[in-house]
Amino acid sequence: MDVPILGSAAQARTGNMVFMAGGKRAIFDKIRPVLDQIGKKAVYVGKNGDAVMLKLVVNLILFLNEAAAIEGSCWV
Repeated sequence: MDVPILGSAAQARTGNMVFMAGGKRAIFDKIRPVLDQIGKKAVYVGKNGDAVMLKLVVNLILFLNEAAAIEGSCWV
């Protein structure tokens, strides 16, 4: 399983992370109770590698939003 985490250190301390899991569904179903205990949400996204790819897409979107906000603030 690949299980990247969405969340900051502060969210980790409060158990508010989101887990995205890629791999065999049967394995996800076995480990989900553990993920549910330590995070806010666990989502199965597909085969191995899919969760890592989704994490990269989420990070890219966050970066682009931050870059746009910084660029916009230069004109104020």
